[in-house]
Amino acid sequence: VIDSVSQAIELTTGVKEALATLKEQGYRVAVVSGGFIQVLEQLARELELDYVRANTLEIEDGRLTGRVAGKVVDRKAKEEFLREFAADAGLDMAQTVAVGDGANDIDMVTAAGLGIAFNAKPALRAHADVSINLPTLAGLVQILGATTPGEIQ
Repeated sequence: VIDSVSQAIELTTGVKEALATLKEQGYRVAVVSGGFIQVLEQLARELELDYVRANTLEIEDGRLTGRVAGKVVDRKAKEEFLREFAADAGLDMAQTVAVGDGANDIDMVTAAGLGIAFNAKPALRAHADVSINLPTLAGLVQILGATTPGEIQ
């Protein structure tokens, strides 16, 4: 079931190119999700993410129990993970960028040096420094000044 769900994930248009461009420019990239790590692990490897945190589905005897094991990735945890990633990378919080789309991203986005609402709910847009309302992540790369001509469309 987990493999089936993992294969059904549809990425935002341009995400692979945007991440590759940012990585080429020296950015470290993380995903913090209220989803499930078992679904995101393979994708995180494919995208060469530096950090990934998500909820862990509890599995007993090869079956999903319906419970989450460990720390629940909620609004507070997302900010805590951003701080953890920044510390691990030797960055001040002012050097971080957080991108989110919902109210559970507010703490993370407001804690970051640059908080970006991407196709976000109004609750998050009210707290973000920048709002991107486009179907692609090319705008993110341009805001960060990391665009390499011809790479992002």
